Amino acid sequence: EQTGIATAPGEEVKKSGRSLHGFSSVVKWPTAIAKMAPNFSGKWKEYDNENFAAFLKARGIGMVKRKLAGSFKQTQEVEQSDTTIKVIGHMPVGGPLVQEVSLDGSEAEVATPEGSKVKCAITWDGEVMVMTMSDGVSIRRFFQGEEMHIQITYKEVTCTRKFRKT
Repeated sequence: EQTGIATAPGEEVKKSGRSLHGFSSVVKWPTAIAKMAPNFSGKWKEYDNENFAAFLKARGIGMVKRKLAGSFKQTQEVEQSDTTIKVIGHMPVGGPLVQEVSLDGSEAEVATPEGSKVKCAITWDGEVMVMTMSDGVSIRRFFQGEEMHIQITYKEVTCTRKFRKT
């Protein structure tokens, strides 16, 4: 039997000899995966970040904007259902950034903090939500204990943003 989880709509994967988080041994994607996946809903306040300035520099953000962004601790409001995730990021300038994406792996167009539009899709790597964007950015959202962590990678530069629920 094949081991692992499904990665495409309608795909079935059988678990060999063990269940996935207590669910039956056959998992349908995406509904069953979304129901088992962590739910990031809530209001989150960033309290720390690592390598953020280097990430922004790799993205081509100028020094003044990097300094401003580095001094600002972001708040995110997350609304997640079995089928979608909506993230409202409160930015230091330009008002809130709203991104809403289906959890079924289909592409959606979203705005970036820099103001451009990109295509993105969500997949799951175990309990890690992976958002892959057409501009080369990859965002991994996961829990570390009670905290939400977001690892953002661009051109081999990764930053980690750490959030606590408010």
